[in-house]
Amino acid sequence: MIHVFTVMGTPKILYRLVFGNPVMKALYRGTFRKLNLTHVKWHNFTAEHLSSAKRTAVLNHLDQYLK
Repeated sequence: MIHVFTVMGTPKILYRLVFGNPVMKALYRGTFRKLNLTHVKWHNFTAEHLSSAKRTAVLNHLDQYLK
């Protein structure tokens, strides 16, 4: 399983409504599918307006994917 992490100021729902899913389309079609890697999960984090404590909680949540 491949996990792709992005951080942006726009919420994921709004970004997908306006632009579609260019991040995953480009990575999946351009790289992962050519290497026959099909199980890809996109994790987007909007940490711009979060407090320091919530940002720390998000980073701790990421730790489960990095082990």
